[in-house]
Amino acid sequence: MKTLIFDLGNVLINVDTDKLINKLKDTFVLSIEEMENFEKAHHHSFYTGRISGMEFYQKFKSTSQTDVTYDDFATLWSNIFSYNKEMIEYISKLPVDDIRIVIASNTDPIHIGHIKENFPLPFEYSEFFSYDEGFIKPEDGFYIKLISKYSIDLKNAIFFDDLEQNIKGALKNRITSYLHKDTSLTIKRIQNFLGL
Repeated sequence: MKTLIFDLGNVLINVDTDKLINKLKDTFVLSIEEMENFEKAHHHSFYTGRISGMEFYQKFKSTSQTDVTYDDFATLWSNIFSYNKEMIEYISKLPVDDIRIVIASNTDPIHIGHIKENFPLPFEYSEFFSYDEGFIKPEDGFYIKLISKYSIDLKNAIFFDDLEQNIKGALKNRITSYLHKDTSLTIKRIQNFLGL
């Protein structure tokens, strides 16, 4: 069986980071520097599951010095996604009996909860989310654990991600990988890999 491994953000689901930054800046009157400092301080611990969504919210509430509710914060934090329709439609038509799809993503529980509720994927897949696994790309531990968890045959697997450092991390761990920039090119690479 062949394995297709996809990053989630900006591969299957589009992410508008600028929209998030502008919404947080306008809503909480934070400077870009303050938001960047907050992100640097808490990104790794949040994305590796060392702090929960509620703890992350409480830290943001303290930093922004506002009384924003958790639900309002979660909505602001997550209202940045849209489908990559061309990619999802293509994957949903693949012969699922002959392939396995794994989504391997750096993400957090607030985002995933929102995506599953509002942007469900119309095909079967296995999950490998950083906040559940304790590692983020491009850490070696992420790829090592991914390969082990799903007993991935590296001769029959391919990985797509939109960030070059994550591709380099995957290649370092012997996973055939391609940088996703253009959906039509990624589809062609999938077709070549599957012999379609």
